[in-house]
Amino acid sequence: MNSWQWIQENTFTIVGVLLVFFVLIRYKAPTIQSWTMFLDSFESKGGQILLLFSADLIFVALVIKFNKSIDPAVMSTITGILGGINGAFLGAMGARNANGNGTKPDTLTATFAPPAQPPTQEKK
Repeated sequence: MNSWQWIQENTFTIVGVLLVFFVLIRYKAPTIQSWTMFLDSFESKGGQILLLFSADLIFVALVIKFNKSIDPAVMSTITGILGGINGAFLGAMGARNANGNGTKPDTLTATFAPPAQPPTQEKK
């Protein structure tokens, strides 16, 4: 493989690395607050869907690229992993909204009633 073929096959990686360097040089390193906000975004419904899409994209790309040379048992394993990832990320339905206005916490309060009095017989 010559260098031109390597550049053609890794175009997205090269562009991504250049973009990251540009952002770091232009806006400096991220602050703790911005990093925390970035990580918190993965706990939202949109973040969960983004993670699901990324994982699916990686596995589908692997299946397409190595389809001819992969043993059928390995191919079914990859398909099972893809199904497992999709099932695991179905938790996105219960995730909080991105704006922080998720479902309200349970406010059920339990109280105890006084014990029942035994029945009394009235005297006549």
